[in-house]
Amino acid sequence: MTFVDISKRYATPSGEVNALANINLSIKRAEVFGFIGRSGAGKSTLIRLINLLEKPTRGTITVNGTSTQNLAGEGLVQLRRGIGMIFQHFNLMSAKTVAHNIALPLIMAGVPKPQIDAKVTELLALVGLSEKRDAYPAQLSGGQKQRVGIARALVHDPQILLCDEATSALDPENTRSILELLREINRRNGITVVLITHEMAVIRQICDRVAVLDHGEIVESGDVWKVFGSPQHAVTKSLLGQLDHAIPDDLVAHLRPGYPTGEGTLLIRATLRPDTPGAPDLQAVFQVINGPLKLLDSAVDRISGHSFGRLLVCAPSRENALEDIERRLSALPYTVDVEVLGHVTTDV
Repeated sequence: MTFVDISKRYATPSGEVNALANINLSIKRAEVFGFIGRSGAGKSTLIRLINLLEKPTRGTITVNGTSTQNLAGEGLVQLRRGIGMIFQHFNLMSAKTVAHNIALPLIMAGVPKPQIDAKVTELLALVGLSEKRDAYPAQLSGGQKQRVGIARALVHDPQILLCDEATSALDPENTRSILELLREINRRNGITVVLITHEMAVIRQICDRVAVLDHGEIVESGDVWKVFGSPQHAVTKSLLGQLDHAIPDDLVAHLRPGYPTGEGTLLIRATLRPDTPGAPDLQAVFQVINGPLKLLDSAVDRISGHSFGRLLVCAPSRENALEDIERRLSALPYTVDVEVLGHVTTDV
């Protein structure tokens, strides 16, 4: 799937609004790709362009080698059958059973009933709802309703699955469960999954790559481990604040810049760089800091074989003179950055 110079504008009483501008992007077959951004960033508009629920004002979108620019009639029907979509609020028919909700697209397509029954049975097993076949939406939890939505989106064996804030109405436990199901479907069936969200935790759990949207433009994109481990744009850093572990408040209150005039305690931060595979050499860090070393706080993550995060440690200043420690730290391996944040004025 490729986007070339995509823009989308809407006419409003107060003038034109640019929802998307200069979107250039490729999504690989069978990957899980996420779009993230604040409300109004253009995420929903972008995902709706893929199945032509919206048409771009300018530019070209190619899906499975076919340009969507002039599709209509049967060509448009075939495109949409190859693209499943699940929604934030499930969009189930309350007066129909689970089985009927899943079967509805096949019924509308005129598929024979034996084939419909077999497909519904297969999909109910896939999403773990075989025993809920004859239940109604009101009898289901939020997570179960979304599983019905996923099953319905898969009835035509799509090559692409679009997820429009598919977990934002769910509690954390159901969110993890639905994301695990989507990842399983991606791996088992080779389906390309494209999702939009405002939650970095969703991107971290399921996506291979991510694009960050702000005011209708892509401001940063790349492998999830790289974007999470070394964000470049201010919007990305702000969104990652959802997962960030800042210096604890009790340490900030007593932190002073530079070295103490007499004996004191240095606060040292070791940042693990994500851009080299494998585990960082922490032993090398500990060997260049003299004296008793205390671990105060840590936040370390690992995505796709890349470790990143930071450790906060403290050490006595009298055994780590400024010139000596800076010289020793400069010789550390590339996988770790270490800096002396200052000194603390209380016992830690």
